Amino acid sequence: MKNKLHIIFIHNSTGSRLYRIIPQAYYMASLGHDIKIRGLKSGETGGIPDGLLQWADIVVVEMVYSPTFINACHKAGAKIVYELDDMMERVPKTHYAYKEMNWWRTFLTYWCLWKSDAITTTTEVIKNRYKWFNDDITVLPNYFDISFWLKPHKPNTSDKIRLLWAGGNSHKLDLQFIAPVIKKILNKYKNVKFVCCGFGGTNSPDKWVQYNYGESLFKDLPQDQYEFSLGAPMEVWPSKLSSLRGDIAIAPVVEEPFAKCKSQCKYGEYSLNKIAGVYSKFLYKSVKDGVTGLVAKENKKEWFDKISYLIENEKQRKIMAQNAYEWTIKHSNFKKHAHKWANVYHRVADK
Repeated sequence: MKNKLHIIFIHNSTGSRLYRIIPQAYYMASLGHDIKIRGLKSGETGGIPDGLLQWADIVVVEMVYSPTFINACHKAGAKIVYELDDMMERVPKTHYAYKEMNWWRTFLTYWCLWKSDAITTTTEVIKNRYKWFNDDITVLPNYFDISFWLKPHKPNTSDKIRLLWAGGNSHKLDLQFIAPVIKKILNKYKNVKFVCCGFGGTNSPDKWVQYNYGESLFKDLPQDQYEFSLGAPMEVWPSKLSSLRGDIAIAPVVEEPFAKCKSQCKYGEYSLNKIAGVYSKFLYKSVKDGVTGLVAKENKKEWFDKISYLIENEKQRKIMAQNAYEWTIKHSNFKKHAHKWANVYHRVADK
């Protein structure tokens, strides 16, 4: 083993820690390094005691915008690896964080990027956007800790084809785009049920229900063909996703600057559950059209046609699902790429 490192991994409250923090921490621990994992809290030093910072050789932190925290790490003698998996300062108006992303927070974010010792990120698009702030920036795509994500396959045993969308509240624009397509699909195919999980809401005359579950973006869908399910904590999300028993999945993404920086996680998540999917063409470059899934441009007719094809062609749907499953197992297994993160941490520690 190379020099033993003391590393604190600090995650935020988003699901990205399942890709960018937790697997890396466990891997480094398996190599014999001393590892601690903490959640970032409010406060000048993120709720991390000075003594713990002084213990650390490296602090790996997700998308902070606190110069005080960055300074505290450096003052304690720790190097900082800044983990960045989104465009941080420019989100669409429909995004839940739009009002927070003012010029001051943008400035603080840029300052933290500049002062960090290295940046790890998910895509070349993000690297090209932020390389001006830090010349030590490494692209390490999202991969899957297969032992965590892979659950026993649960096929659909109902009498309806289950058309699935799953995601969080940053996808309002995407759901607004696809809603008319879903309505048209359900009107044509009475044997299809649209399953919406996480965000999208449920239609009810009871205001308390809408308060708890969110106002529905799909009020005009036939209610016997619509199923809304709350999301789940990220620690149990793979089991939740498996329990939805999807036959077909969709991942529409409206093309705009923030979306161009996204990664292709949904393709892997659906594929590990052997669900054939339709994906936005500009983003999901790993999907081989007609082989491991279908891709569609930002065109409602094209989305309708691609979803219809999967509904009407069960054999091809299952072949694509199996192909996507095998591709993900082969190409997106974190264990095959984990050493790349270790190389970054050792290099930064030696600076």
